[in-house]
Amino acid sequence: MNNIHVQRANHRDTLDRRCSQGSIGQFCECSIGEKDERTLRASCQRHNGTECEGRGDCVCGRCQCHTTESGSSYHGDFCECDDEHCEKFQNKLCGGYEGSACQCKVSEEGCRTLNNTVCYDRGTCKCNRCECKEGYQHPRCHTCLGCPDPCQTKL
Repeated sequence: MNNIHVQRANHRDTLDRRCSQGSIGQFCECSIGEKDERTLRASCQRHNGTECEGRGDCVCGRCQCHTTESGSSYHGDFCECDDEHCEKFQNKLCGGYEGSACQCKVSEEGCRTLNNTVCYDRGTCKCNRCECKEGYQHPRCHTCLGCPDPCQTKL
């Protein structure tokens, strides 16, 4: 059920729609709970880039992809692929994966840390896995080899 408050705005019967708290969208179709619109829009950006790679619209925190000039559709969570440019494996589109054999998921989920950084800023995310700078180790470059244990205090 959409939570829309409709009011007559002027003598031309133009309607002014305002959503109840917890809903957004042109027709209040998005239930956002405790999130705000900025948070939803951020979920439509890959690597803090352009919303839906500029190839779609962010609706309720998900990209709705446009069609290409040739008539095919953009694909992927962020509309990052199309039929002409995505990598293929065995003549099939990778769709959300990359690499010569589509072996790498296009995601940073496996690299995100508790403080929402990628690899604690001590490495890069490749193939949904942290590649740590020298001295740090997997899984998310948190531990420094040869560094003193920060959990032990000296009195």
